[in-house]
Amino acid sequence: MTKESIQKSIFTNSSELVKRLGVAIVDLAKKSIADHGQFSIALSGGSTPKRLYQHLVTLKTQIDWSRTLIFFSDERFVNANSNLSNYYMASESLLGRIPIPSANIFAVDTSLPSAEESAIQYEITIRKK
Repeated sequence: MTKESIQKSIFTNSSELVKRLGVAIVDLAKKSIADHGQFSIALSGGSTPKRLYQHLVTLKTQIDWSRTLIFFSDERFVNANSNLSNYYMASESLLGRIPIPSANIFAVDTSLPSAEESAIQYEITIRKK
């Protein structure tokens, strides 16, 4: 399944969407690892991504997590252990349930004094990878 085929698809419900996205992510991960030696993905927050992350756990043997880098596309400026944190949600629903090295997970440091400082530091982190 390609990015283009997902973009042109109409799904009758969120379960169908989650399953198709899971297949697409597995396919993209395999292709990226074959072509570049690693796969990078940025996770988001919300209820639909949470269901996708839970589904990815069922596909965990199909992705080489040792060659996967996890980033976050958005984060709330709250403690990483807060129920409001996107990192916390991703950790509970996906990251803590797959065999990914902790060194491959790049969370936003929300312990810094301001959201602006966290964003600047995260940009530096992303650019290094």
